[in-house]
Amino acid sequence: MFVTPFVMVFPDVYMTKDEVTGEYSAVTPRQNSMVKIETAIDIIYLFEIILNFVKKTRAHKDIQTISINYISSTFIFDVVGTIPELIFFQERLDFYFLKLFRCLIHMMRLTIPLELGMGCLLHKQSKKR
Repeated sequence: MFVTPFVMVFPDVYMTKDEVTGEYSAVTPRQNSMVKIETAIDIIYLFEIILNFVKKTRAHKDIQTISINYISSTFIFDVVGTIPELIFFQERLDFYFLKLFRCLIHMMRLTIPLELGMGCLLHKQSKKR
């Protein structure tokens, strides 16, 4: 989640651009390691996509409502950000902006508890006046 913005800003650290063809490729051992880590992260996200279809919550207890809820929320962003890299079995900076969408959606999910906490705190403070 935190690697994606870094790679978008500094693509030369992640992959080296070939002057003749204009394509990016991993040349150094560090770049190869980063590509392997990114592939592992994509595989973990693939498992998360699969598990999100059976993850129970208080509001959604049966498989059908869980699936409908996930498909109507972040499923599209997860699939579009994960599957192209796994299909081609190579990291390509052409598709890397798709991971940025997945990153942004998951970052927004992290702020939900903060919003709830701030709402409760402000609600308590407004009653004391």
